[in-house]
Amino acid sequence: MLLLQHVLEYAVIHIMSVYALKSISVVVLLPSEFFIHPNQTVVVGESATISCNSSDSLPVNWWFRTSQDVVDAELCVSGRLVNGNHKWYTVNDTDYSLTIKSVTMDNGGMYTCGENEGYGDRHITWLTVLGRLM
Repeated sequence: MLLLQHVLEYAVIHIMSVYALKSISVVVLLPSEFFIHPNQTVVVGESATISCNSSDSLPVNWWFRTSQDVVDAELCVSGRLVNGNHKWYTVNDTDYSLTIKSVTMDNGGMYTCGENEGYGDRHITWLTVLGRLM
């Protein structure tokens, strides 16, 4: 939250310096609540289903981030998979749960789902992937 505050302060200062004689309003829409769900652990090659648990009846968005990523990768928008993700993922049409068809080590990370409009509740689950013993 502190980082967001600094970003907003910079944005307001920048806007004020550019438009010193004009009035401008900035509206920032933030998620109303974050819900942290239990971590899931899965072995390479198995499938994994991550529930969204959203109370919204609207289709949801899904995002993915590894511990090395700075920005979330968008997997699903309005209940539909994007960027060729249908090869590796499926989204349930009823409860919008996300299934990874055959987990690889690259699938480990933070999965977030939330309302389509982008400012509703967020549901977060960490997926840990274990390698197979030989």
